[in-house]
Amino acid sequence: MATEIRLEGALLNRAINDYDISKIQSATNKSDVESLWGKITDWFCGTRKEEAKKALFDVIHNDNPDRKIECFNQLRDMVSPAYKDKFTYKITEVNDNLFTVNLLITDILSIENLSTTGKSIDITSAVSHSLDGVMNRGDFNLEQLKKDATRFTYTLNSKLYKHGFLTELELEKITVNMPKAQKKSLDVIASQTGVIAIKNGIHELGYGMSFVGTPELQSISISTKKDDVVKVELNLIQNHLNERFDIYKQSLPDAKYPCLSMKANIDIDNKGNYYIREIKVSHPVID
Repeated sequence: MATEIRLEGALLNRAINDYDISKIQSATNKSDVESLWGKITDWFCGTRKEEAKKALFDVIHNDNPDRKIECFNQLRDMVSPAYKDKFTYKITEVNDNLFTVNLLITDILSIENLSTTGKSIDITSAVSHSLDGVMNRGDFNLEQLKKDATRFTYTLNSKLYKHGFLTELELEKITVNMPKAQKKSLDVIASQTGVIAIKNGIHELGYGMSFVGTPELQSISISTKKDDVVKVELNLIQNHLNERFDIYKQSLPDAKYPCLSMKANIDIDNKGNYYIREIKVSHPVID
């Protein structure tokens, strides 16, 4: 995916695409930095101005997306409190732990489509304990799962049902031959009950990786094609704007990351026992 840099302002409004990147070392590009620096120099105290200017140069010029993000974080850390809200980012795409990031200094600079590998943490043990505490809530009539058909996007044996389109008839087709014990476990793990338990387990683990509010993407895949084992994959993506995240942090002050991705793969055997193959949470290493 091409990285695009936009320089914004009344006197400067153009984009630097891949073709232009080769010119990045030229005097013209250095003057671009000087022009931008002139717009934000008063945002930094005198003792940190030179350090901030070097960080701005790397945000624009460095070819390494992780270095750009590192320097963006440095700028936001150095800037006066009144201007911190000018430094924002948006995750536009998440694929496992690969994040596509847009960095923004409001009215000054926009850098789009940076691809960065986030940091992933295995949370299997914490989530296993949390799931154990709710497994007795399952219903072999799949009452909770039926309710959640309007909340989540489901995939049943590779067929996609966006939220609101999974009918009880379609659900019955893939569960009709399941033992009751297996259905009860499925009703927990593939529903809001399991999602909340996982979110609670992540929160209890700490590291500031709390899912707050309602994640933007909640998708659940159910596969029944092999050895009487039901395979469930759950995906959550949280991607809050700073303003909304600050509101959520009032109730969960330890929450650190507006953007998080969670992926869980869980098997359920025909006796209702569940086995976690993988549960991990990832963030794009932007504070």
